[in-house]
Amino acid sequence: MALIRCDFFSEALGMGTSMTVLLPDRGAAGIGVPGAAAAGDPPVLYLLHGLTDDDTAWTRRTAIERYVAFAAAASLSGALDVTRRRHHPTRPVDPAVWHTVWGDGPVPADDDTVGLLERSGDDRPALYVACGTEDFLYEDSLRFLDVARERDVPVTVDFGPGDHDWAYWDARICDVLAWLPLRTR
Repeated sequence: MALIRCDFFSEALGMGTSMTVLLPDRGAAGIGVPGAAAAGDPPVLYLLHGLTDDDTAWTRRTAIERYVAFAAAASLSGALDVTRRRHHPTRPVDPAVWHTVWGDGPVPADDDTVGLLERSGDDRPALYVACGTEDFLYEDSLRFLDVARERDVPVTVDFGPGDHDWAYWDARICDVLAWLPLRTR
């Protein structure tokens, strides 16, 4: 499996950033590593890291290479204000402010995730929400689920014991991969 690291300028973030890509080898399998089917492009899964990590986190802190034979990348927990981070990328953020995501103020239409889902009609993406019951974002995840269900947005839910850490996410990524509608490899 090829491991590719790329540094580039992101228009969306307004700054330089990096990405890590796991690209399956085409053809024969290696010792303990299955080969990928040669026909067609592999499916892609974006695994986004949290606020305090970088693009190498999923490859350093999980066994993602063992789980999949295609390029991969995703976020299983957390909330991030991309607009604010764009203007202050190095400013530390107190995790306590993440609870303000569900504050009482009006949410601009372009930032209202549930509103965007409502307006998407039948073209909605499938949603999978996983969060540990000991995660400091668990209550926020429950609130998101309530709002999504009020608006008839289908969500697959996976709540259970776990914290806001890589041990939890490493286990959940297997569940996410099993849930995804991937073609047989």
